[in-house]
Amino acid sequence: MGGIYNFTWLNKKWFDWEMKLSKIVYKGESRIKVEFPYDLQLVSTIKQIPDAIWSKSLNAWHVPDNKESIDMLKHHFGDSLNEPILNVGKPLVSSATLSLKTEITRRRLSPETEEKIEQYRKWMSHKRYGESTIKTYSETLSVLLRFILPKSPEEMQGQDMVNFVNNYIIPNKYSYAFQNQAVNL
Repeated sequence: MGGIYNFTWLNKKWFDWEMKLSKIVYKGESRIKVEFPYDLQLVSTIKQIPDAIWSKSLNAWHVPDNKESIDMLKHHFGDSLNEPILNVGKPLVSSATLSLKTEITRRRLSPETEEKIEQYRKWMSHKRYGESTIKTYSETLSVLLRFILPKSPEEMQGQDMVNFVNNYIIPNKYSYAFQNQAVNL
């Protein structure tokens, strides 16, 4: 997960690699994403945590967002996990999520990006999409492009879409239809 919107709790240097824990929502459930470079011993350790799951789409492990998982992470990876873990179990739709939504709506796209959105609208109109569809898709595209700022549309990667779904669509309880529109842009 990139950017400041990944609810990062920890960046811990562990020998010559870095472990990163992030609070996420995965398939409607509050989870803790655990990222680290591949290491067989670390994978074996993570698997000891009940309900630890490898996600191909996230390219990371994730564990339940609960006290038991946090205690096991502390046990296996040290006590430096203390302070940020105090927020375990708090709902992700919080003032932080709402302020993210507000911040995204306030962000301004570059004139070049605005022009690309306008070209997209014209292309859909040329293809005879309905005005409602054009409006919905254009607004969804605009929100997505504001979310990935400061990246330009050309720099966007698949992981940016995963972040958008996990850190914007799901926490704000948008519908599956909205998610589908965003993914199909």
